[in-house]
Amino acid sequence: MLAKSQAIVLRTYKYSETSIIAKMYTKDYGLLSFIVHGVRKRKSKYPASFFQAMQIVNLEINYKEKSNLHNIKEISLAAGLHNIQTNLVRSSISLFLAEVLFKTIQEEEANTNLFEFITNSIAFLEEADEKNITNFHLVFLLQLSQHLGFYPKNNYEQNRSNFNMLSGEFDSKFFGNKQLADYYFDDNMSSIFHKLLNANYSNMNNEALSSQARRQMLNNIIGFFQIQLPEMGNIQSLEVLETVFS
Repeated sequence: MLAKSQAIVLRTYKYSETSIIAKMYTKDYGLLSFIVHGVRKRKSKYPASFFQAMQIVNLEINYKEKSNLHNIKEISLAAGLHNIQTNLVRSSISLFLAEVLFKTIQEEEANTNLFEFITNSIAFLEEADEKNITNFHLVFLLQLSQHLGFYPKNNYEQNRSNFNMLSGEFDSKFFGNKQLADYYFDDNMSSIFHKLLNANYSNMNNEALSSQARRQMLNNIIGFFQIQLPEMGNIQSLEVLETVFS
C-alpha cells in the first residue's frame, strides 16, 4: 500500500554501483529497510545528502507488511541539518548516535515517543551553541535508555554511592570479588553519573567535566548499555568521538 511517514536515516549500505540500502527509523512503522536506486548517479533524483546519518526525511513509500525491503516513491527533507553536516563536533556526535541507535533499536512497529525524542534531540544538536553540547551525547544516551527500558535507578545516597552496572542502581561500595568489582563505577564516576541522571539538555553543562572524565563516563555508559543489550556489540565510532573531545 502507498503510505507516508517521517523517518530518521540511521545507516546506508552500498547495494550496487548506483544503488544503496538505507536503514531508517520511521515514525509510523518502526525500523525499515529501503532500496534506493540510482542515488549514486551524478544526476540522481535523490541527492546523497538525503541519506546522511540522522537526517530527518519525509517519505512516501510502497509499504508491504512483513516485507524486508521497501521502495521509496518520494522523499524530501523534513529539516535541514546544515550545522550538523558542516561542524566536526556535531557531525561526530551525530555519527556516534546513529550507530548507537542502529545497534539498539530493533522495533518494527511505531513508537511515537521514541521517534519524537530522537527528532527533538537532533533539533537541539543542530541549533545549540557548540559550547553547550559537550555533554549532549552523555545525556542523550541516558534518556535513550529510558525509552529502551533499562533507565538506571537514581537511588544515590551516602551509603549507596557506587553505581552497579549489573543491577542498574547505586549500591554500597564493593570490596569482594575483583571480577564483580569491575561492574561498579568508581566514586568519582558514580557522583558524576548521579548528577547526569538529574540533567536535561537545558542544564547538562552545569556539570563541568574534564576531557578525561567525559571520556571515562562515556565508556562507562557504553559498558552499561552493552550489559543490558549484549547484542549491541562494539561501537566503531566511539574512537572518533573520543578524539574530537580530547
